[in-house]
Amino acid sequence: LAFGLDDDAAGRAIFYLAIFPVSYFFSLPVPESLFLLLTTASFYNAKRERWWIAGLCGALAAATRLTGILLLPALVVLYWQTYRSFWPLRKNLLALCLLPAGLIGFMLYLHAITGNALAFKGAMTAWGRTTGFFLLPLLRYLRHPWEVVGPWNPHFLNFWAATITIACGLVLLRRRQYALACYTLLS
Repeated sequence: LAFGLDDDAAGRAIFYLAIFPVSYFFSLPVPESLFLLLTTASFYNAKRERWWIAGLCGALAAATRLTGILLLPALVVLYWQTYRSFWPLRKNLLALCLLPAGLIGFMLYLHAITGNALAFKGAMTAWGRTTGFFLLPLLRYLRHPWEVVGPWNPHFLNFWAATITIACGLVLLRRRQYALACYTLLS
């Protein structure tokens, strides 16, 4: 009920998550399931105005995956929606400062074991991943739709996943779920 949805909606969400084509990643020893748990817990606790727990879960999510840091602007939006002001400065708002600490902590750990705080960027490059403007893969697929897959990059699946994500973000905006829309569209 935290986001105005009933038990039936929660059941459907779990069902859709379970039958999602790549849900098998949640059973592998990779951080995806932990990241999903921490992200969900962060939003849930923020919605219940347990900002310190939300900040801690967000920090752990940011330590788990780089996109966890995108919880910060989303939770700031949720904070604004909840209180309609940042002033007077509440101690709860300081809880959101925990989120960057998770990423910074992970970077310090990487620096300690590899000598490079940005070693995760090198790992992305080794897997053929690059950073760039988020619409470029979509435009690349539209220009060459017959290229269904590249090395470690299923173009067709990525195109449709990004299209559905953008559509869901717009639906969330229409439903005035601004914090969830912010997180969806940023990630």
